[in-house]
Amino acid sequence: MIQLVLISHGKFCEGIMDAIRMVAGEDFGIRTLSLTPDMSPEGYRKELATILSETSSIDSRGSMVLADIAGGTPFNSAIYLKNQFRIGIIAGVNVPMVLAFAMDRDETDTLDTLLGKVESPFFMGVKAIGPGSGKGGKHGKLSAHKD
Repeated sequence: MIQLVLISHGKFCEGIMDAIRMVAGEDFGIRTLSLTPDMSPEGYRKELATILSETSSIDSRGSMVLADIAGGTPFNSAIYLKNQFRIGIIAGVNVPMVLAFAMDRDETDTLDTLLGKVESPFFMGVKAIGPGSGKGGKHGKLSAHKD
């Protein structure tokens, strides 16, 4: 199965994974790499290369790298490494997107299949709700947990 690698500035990617575990009850084997203030861009890139080497040994079809911000050091590190590893890269990650990728991928998916899924509004998890929206007072289920 295509492996997922979540990369970000600070502990953002770890926070997303905390939310994923709360909502879904598991982490789906997603790897994370946080850029901390004490890391150099070169050091971060080397750590990302190590993770991508490990995920490549799990599935030769590649890894999907989900970054927080296009143009930032984590994203640029992935771009730099894309000729060295078989990876797809998506920037602008959020919890619904990671959850959808984790829960919807299967053994037959390719990187192109997964990259195509991101065009669905469901993967963005963004909704605009104004004062006149909905019927008010009624709320959906608050969690994916069975409890």
